[in-house]
Amino acid sequence: MGSKLKNAGSSDQQPFFHIALQEGFNKDEVHIEHNDKSIYQKNTVTSDLRIGLADSLEVPQLAGQNTIKFILPKKRIEQSITFQYSSTVYLAVSLVGDELRVLVSDGAFGYL
Repeated sequence: MGSKLKNAGSSDQQPFFHIALQEGFNKDEVHIEHNDKSIYQKNTVTSDLRIGLADSLEVPQLAGQNTIKFILPKKRIEQSITFQYSSTVYLAVSLVGDELRVLVSDGAFGYL
């Protein structure tokens, strides 16, 4: 994927979703779907408390509508967010109690 993402702000580049699973995860099973297709599935996602990050991934956007669905099956948590095809979007996902909080940004998040 790195070869496709030379300059995320360039109009001739494929826009992506940068998804960062951040704080609150503790050996959680996490599934992520993009337009009903599984793109991520791990059984023991755990946040690194030193940097506030558990895991991350990059997904190319598709023309038209894009829906990202986060599922924590053992906790019975599901949340979806929908975007129209556009520029690169950064999503920071944290688990707070029994809910997911999703922060959307047009710029990258920083980690130590």
